[in-house]
Amino acid sequence: MVSIGIPVPRFSGLTVDASEECLKSLIDMIDHSMKLGLRINIIPRPVGRGLHVAKNHTNLADNLEGDWLLVIGSDHSFGPDALALLIDGATDDDGNVVHHIIGGITSSRMEPYRLIAYKLDPSGKSYMPVRPHIDFTEADCIYGTVKSEPGLATGSGFCLYHRTVFDVVPYPWFDGGTRLMDLGNYGPDIRICAEAALRGLSIAIHYGVMYLHHEPQPIHPARYIHWINRNPLYWMAEIHQLNNEGTTEEAVQHVVREWNKVQKAREEAIAKGDAEEKQWLEGHVKKEQKEDDARSDDHDAAANQN
Repeated sequence: MVSIGIPVPRFSGLTVDASEECLKSLIDMIDHSMKLGLRINIIPRPVGRGLHVAKNHTNLADNLEGDWLLVIGSDHSFGPDALALLIDGATDDDGNVVHHIIGGITSSRMEPYRLIAYKLDPSGKSYMPVRPHIDFTEADCIYGTVKSEPGLATGSGFCLYHRTVFDVVPYPWFDGGTRLMDLGNYGPDIRICAEAALRGLSIAIHYGVMYLHHEPQPIHPARYIHWINRNPLYWMAEIHQLNNEGTTEEAVQHVVREWNKVQKAREEAIAKGDAEEKQWLEGHVKKEQKEDDARSDDHDAAANQN
């Protein structure tokens, strides 16, 4: 049996519920899953509603019935087969559990876009988003590759937890734990992955399960991948935006080297006569120059006023 819960925030004087897109996706997914023979238990939404995000998640786990807990973000939509794909990716052909936490991928709602799926950086003290072309490829998304390696962590926007996680991770499962200070401002979903990994459990990312963010518009992971390929400054911005107290110069240079590989491949494609790519690149350079000139003019105007 799979218990499904949606944690939703509650604010003073404001009642928040799951989005229409989320609820419609949930209905379609349950119908599809039950046709495959999966037993479903829906946790009442008030159980996961509260002021404290980590407590909302823990309350859902407290109401787990069966072997699996599927946590779904209230502002996500997903495919009818998403749950079946996660269960298939988390178990072997005999039905044995091989991954105790497994999540799909989505991107953040706003720029700078990033995937809500993480891995430890080379310092081993800070998490950074998994990166297209480096940590996974387009083929992984198309063919639904499931990847598990030390240091992975997945967001809880569409994440499946086996009950073993709640047997071995100290209560309250999502709320802090022994590595709270190490993890800085990372949320309860990353914390529980870190706690589970410390106890020998397996965390996996299913690159074939893509779910969308809605607020105010759906952001498909493909849009994120497209955007990151077009912006060479993203790599450095990402390094500095995260909680990077433990990030080393070696880690930064690794990112720079990997970006240079991608950029070199694009330049080689242009040299071979990729007219469309060349046209885009020329237009992009002109656009950036125009934006830089506008910012410079604004700066000069502000300086003159002072």
